[in-house]
Amino acid sequence: MNLLNTIIFMSLFWILFSQLNQMRNAEEGCCKDKTCGKSGFDQLMWGITLTIAILLTLFLVYKIGYLYYKVRGKGSNLFKQTLAKQGTELLFGN
Repeated sequence: MNLLNTIIFMSLFWILFSQLNQMRNAEEGCCKDKTCGKSGFDQLMWGITLTIAILLTLFLVYKIGYLYYKVRGKGSNLFKQTLAKQGTELLFGN
């Protein structure tokens, strides 16, 4: 899963969780009798979306940390290696 897909799915699951959490804690309007979000299906969906959102957030933090330390570890050598590789590809082909 690439970084963009991770960000999109993570955002969607946090939005879904916030809506389920708002329904679960509603105390006015159609949920005045406090029955909204109390069924087994609602509680299961609340737990699943929270778990997936947390896992995707941790995965995103891991990917960003991995990319940061990968680039940081090589420092300016990464730039030099990229230029050298492109130069030899232009000069000699593949």
